[in-house]
Amino acid sequence: MMEERSVLDLGRRVPHFDDLSLYGCGFVDGQPGQGNDLDGCPAYQLYFVSEGRGELQADGRAVVLGRGEGFLVLPGQNLSLRADGQEPWAYFWIRFCGAKAEDCLRLAGVEKTTVFRCAGGTQLLGLIREMAALEAPGAENEFMLQGLLFRFFACLAHNLVFGAEDGKRENAYVQKAVEYIHNSYSTGITVGDVAHYVSLNRSYLSTLFQRVLEVSPQDYLAYYRMSRAKERLAQTNDTVASIARSCGYADPQVFSRAFKQQVGMTPVNYRRTERAAEPQEE
Repeated sequence: MMEERSVLDLGRRVPHFDDLSLYGCGFVDGQPGQGNDLDGCPAYQLYFVSEGRGELQADGRAVVLGRGEGFLVLPGQNLSLRADGQEPWAYFWIRFCGAKAEDCLRLAGVEKTTVFRCAGGTQLLGLIREMAALEAPGAENEFMLQGLLFRFFACLAHNLVFGAEDGKRENAYVQKAVEYIHNSYSTGITVGDVAHYVSLNRSYLSTLFQRVLEVSPQDYLAYYRMSRAKERLAQTNDTVASIARSCGYADPQVFSRAFKQQVGMTPVNYRRTERAAEPQEE
């Protein structure tokens, strides 16, 4: 993977806004095993993973972050970042300071020492890219950066999915995932594809499915595929290979094994049993 990096460092500039001011931001695609040690920054820092996985250590506390997860680093904390060897991360960060910085974090719902999850990673990264492009000094860019900083917090507050939710947002994510499965099961989608579609970390999507439907997304996808397969076996004369492909299985043998494991008989025997149970015309 080619590394892409862009950094905007405003630490040497005199801040124009006392309540909340942008200190810097950037984004990077890490190489496998790549590490980076950073001395304590005098500003608050939010790190957010857009793809892959990696480990962040802040003053000795290590957290593993995956896609859709972020972490708040307090002013003065030393950092160590290391990309996962198998799924190297792409991540971005934003640094800010000001008399109201902590109040803004609290208002947005981000806690000091907790991993948070946000469904708006793509929008947040887009804002970071806009900020990073405004490196030249000048009043116009200063106002534009300030506006983008407030938009960043607004997007974060709107899309945050960690913490004491009332269940409505969780249900909305699960409903969106279920609709995607129903519409796309025949294309060979995976749980990873479902998680990407709803902009959630795969492990958190699994947590929501267990909480709302009491089943894992993997099992739900398999159950739905088999329900459609049973319908076609009972109602059509299509071949097993054709039905396998229509339910998202490229290999008919893999489909047959999965079908027998879930239904208790092979697709051919299921069709024979269903046909034998049909009422005979007089």
